[in-house]
Amino acid sequence: MPIQKFKVWNILFTLRQIDFIASDRQEGLSVNYKSPFSIAAGIEYKIANKTLVHLAVEWFSPLSTYVVMQPESDEFIQNNPITGRAYDSAELLRVYDSMQNVVNTGIAVEHKFSEKFSGYAAFRTDFSNANFSDISGLFLGFTDLNIYHFSLGASVNLNDRFIGIGFEYSHGQRSDFTQIFNFPTAPVEAGDIAILSDRGTSKAIYNNFNLFFGVTQLL
Repeated sequence: MPIQKFKVWNILFTLRQIDFIASDRQEGLSVNYKSPFSIAAGIEYKIANKTLVHLAVEWFSPLSTYVVMQPESDEFIQNNPITGRAYDSAELLRVYDSMQNVVNTGIAVEHKFSEKFSGYAAFRTDFSNANFSDISGLFLGFTDLNIYHFSLGASVNLNDRFIGIGFEYSHGQRSDFTQIFNFPTAPVEAGDIAILSDRGTSKAIYNNFNLFFGVTQLL
């Protein structure tokens, strides 16, 4: 009887976890949002027979860091191929807000060209009161820009009706705007896309153009 030879191949599979993501979804969570206390004042001054200047200023008080939304306790697993440690959603997904005090001002010039026609020019500030540096975690919003508004307009008086039309341009920018996500230029490492990973900065520019039209009817 011929002798048969068999070769047995032992194959060892080594499974190595590269990366994973697991998230937590919760609905019906209550939201607690606070608006800062503010004080405003204004004055109107007549500098010529047909020209008025309007000045306004408003101060917004600061708000210390508080919790806007508190998720319930559950497991949220971040990218971590070494330990795969699960975090508590109640801690990781908690949303905060914090505000610093800020003063915004505005000035407008109104000139009456005739009994029917008037022209307007205005400038106002919209300074950000965001205080993200005091927050360690998730926070509301990301457009932390100081915005300046410029307006030009005219109105016509038709007996008991006023018709107005105008144009507004708004501009804001900053060179150290924090990126919403981290976009590494080097090879991606563990934790680069994690929610709480360090994020880089970039230059952000905001431009906005508005046309407005309004009708006021006197009763």
